[in-house]
Amino acid sequence: MIAARRITLKREGKIVPTRNVILTFNTPVLPRKITAVYISCDIRPCIPNTIRCFTCQQFGHTKPACRGSSAFCARCSEPGDERTVCTKPEKCVNCRDNHPSYSKSCPKRKLEKEIQTVKSTKKISIQEALKIVLDGTLKPNYSYTAALKITKTPDTHIEPSQTEHSVPRETKIPKLSTSTIENVESITVKLSDWLALLKAHKGSLENEQTNDKKQDSSTSYRQQTKK
Repeated sequence: MIAARRITLKREGKIVPTRNVILTFNTPVLPRKITAVYISCDIRPCIPNTIRCFTCQQFGHTKPACRGSSAFCARCSEPGDERTVCTKPEKCVNCRDNHPSYSKSCPKRKLEKEIQTVKSTKKISIQEALKIVLDGTLKPNYSYTAALKITKTPDTHIEPSQTEHSVPRETKIPKLSTSTIENVESITVKLSDWLALLKAHKGSLENEQTNDKKQDSSTSYRQQTKK
């Protein structure tokens, strides 16, 4: 053990110490227990709390690191000073549901907490934890809307295999060059539309071949008539 820090809470403007202590070890594997003053204490991984910006109300960064130019109300998610008493209907900035952005029942907040849990328990990067959580969230018979309307990052492409509402399967089309279309990650087309397009193309080729044969037959007939 190389460091120790007691966890504190802020209640009614006062800092209150708790019974929990964050211990830092210089080993890759945490011990199950330690002995402190002849008392055996259990050890468990420390899961960081979800970080929410007090300016834009989004998760993943703090107020000093926010790139937003204006503040949003944590209650109604509209632009305005968060210190102003708001009486407007509640609306979350992150999931757009009817609750404040700081609500612990927010699905997006629960997702962020799960990502932090996977990151801490598996000792992996945040990007790897995000991929694991999303792969487990977007599973068959799972509503895509209930998947928190996740914002896709440039390195993450999410395609639910099936949602609550049955939709046709989709076939991926190769990515277009960025010089032709900007900010396009991928293009999908319905399989039925793709087959219809192929059928139409095939029919067009058959019609052209039939017309060529008719034209050749007509030319041959004219030559025989002249003879």
